[in-house]
Amino acid sequence: TQAEQMKLAAIVSSSEDAIVSEDLDRTITSWNRTAERMFGYPADEAIGRKSTFLVSEDEQPDDSRRRALTIQGGAYSRYTGTCMCKDGTPVSVSITQSNIVDTEGRKIGISLVYRDISQRIEARRALEASLREKETLLREIHHRVKNNLQIISSLLRFQSKKANTPEAAAAFADGQDRLRSMILMHEK
Repeated sequence: TQAEQMKLAAIVSSSEDAIVSEDLDRTITSWNRTAERMFGYPADEAIGRKSTFLVSEDEQPDDSRRRALTIQGGAYSRYTGTCMCKDGTPVSVSITQSNIVDTEGRKIGISLVYRDISQRIEARRALEASLREKETLLREIHHRVKNNLQIISSLLRFQSKKANTPEAAAAFADGQDRLRSMILMHEK
C-alpha cells in the first residue's frame, strides 16, 4: 500500500547508514540523505551513475566479484572496504549488500547499506599502537630488573668471598639462594 511505501521511504531516508540501490548494471537508482553526507554527492549527482565511482581503485576487482556472487546466488553478503568521497578522501565502511527481487522473485538489482567504520578502525589502530608501546616498555622493564638482580647477585658473591666468619659466609650464601629464587620467578 501507499502508506507502507511512505513508511519504508521514511525509514530509509532517516537511517544513519547510507542506503543505496542499483540495478543489475550497477546504475544507482536510489541514494538516501546519509549517502549524501557520507560520500559528499547529492542524490541528483549519484542517481543514474554507475556505482563504481565509490569504490577505491585497489578494491575494484574484489567489489565486482562480490557483487557477481551476490547476484548469482547469495541472498546477501557483508564485508568491509574503502569508498571514495567526492572530495577524494577515503572512508572505511562496512557494506551489506543484498539482492532486490520483483514480485515474481526475479533479481532486479542490489541494495547496499554502507556503515562508516572509520572511527572504529582508527580506535583499533590507536589501541594496537598503545599495546605495542606497552609491550616495548614491559620488555625494557624486564631487562632492567634482570640486570639489577644479576648485579646484586654478583655483589653478594663478591662479598661472600671476603666474609671473615662462617656465619657471615652462610648469610651471604642464603642471600644468594634467595636472590636466585627471585631471578627464577622473574624469568617465569
